[in-house]
Amino acid sequence: MMKKYDDELFSDYYEDDRLQAVVMPFTMNFARPSSMLVILPRGDNMTAVENSLDAMNLTAIRASLRRNIVYIDIPRYRVEKGYQLQSVLGDMGMPTAFSGSADFSGIDGSQDLSISAIVHKAFINVYEEGAEAAAGTAGHVETAMMAGPTPEPHRIYYFVADHPFIFIIQDQETGNILFIGRMMNPNI
Repeated sequence: MMKKYDDELFSDYYEDDRLQAVVMPFTMNFARPSSMLVILPRGDNMTAVENSLDAMNLTAIRASLRRNIVYIDIPRYRVEKGYQLQSVLGDMGMPTAFSGSADFSGIDGSQDLSISAIVHKAFINVYEEGAEAAAGTAGHVETAMMAGPTPEPHRIYYFVADHPFIFIIQDQETGNILFIGRMMNPNI
């Protein structure tokens, strides 16, 4: 587990009877500012929290975040997943591109081109110095402190991700989701 126990480390934080949420800011090279929102269900409530995460509830969680001192325990982890997309794209209306009937003659003038495979791969690697995330093309990500006034907290919060949690990497300005995943066994 990585530990952030620094009284000068303020994070945007929210909690209710179902979950805790904390924002871990990132700075991506050559990209807009992004952050990782970690949602930790209380107890064994992962399915209920996942089922409730729609655009409206996610917006409500983000709007409820407040700057506080938060002691954070979160595991180092790497999540990687790859997908073969031929059948998905075929079902979406482009099956011809993967057959001998494809016409890509505009590329090289010949009629014998077709797409044999489309693979999408994404990964996120979270560690003490920062994180890396990529989908298709790589982007380097580093942790960064958020600027802003230091609040006078009423209490110190503890965020211990020692059971399944959800992580969402999002554009910091628009809230658009870049990655979403879940860590089901953070104790590995």
